[in-house]
Amino acid sequence: MSKTTPPTPALTTDQLYQQLEAEALKEGARGEKGVKIKNATEKIVKEIGKKKLVFRVLYSMLCERTRLDFVPKRSHFMRICRQNWEVSEDADGLIWVDLSKPKIPKSIV
Repeated sequence: MSKTTPPTPALTTDQLYQQLEAEALKEGARGEKGVKIKNATEKIVKEIGKKKLVFRVLYSMLCERTRLDFVPKRSHFMRICRQNWEVSEDADGLIWVDLSKPKIPKSIV
């Protein structure tokens, strides 16, 4: 005779919701990191006083000078920059982020 474990009782709707809510709070909302990155970037630019900055320098400052609770990936930061501001490359291959030229979010258009 083999022993079988008793089946676990199914979660009630309320219990399932509580469990999923706890997981969501732990992970953070979708887009939350993007908003934090955007706000931190705008704060850095305000402190510097320039509106057009080299992407690499801006990324380094974001990682070193801000107190984000995570380290953003370079590709994620680039995507945030491209979504919010004009990004261009000069003849020398430097990538520039121009915060004086914000983009209108597609959800508004």
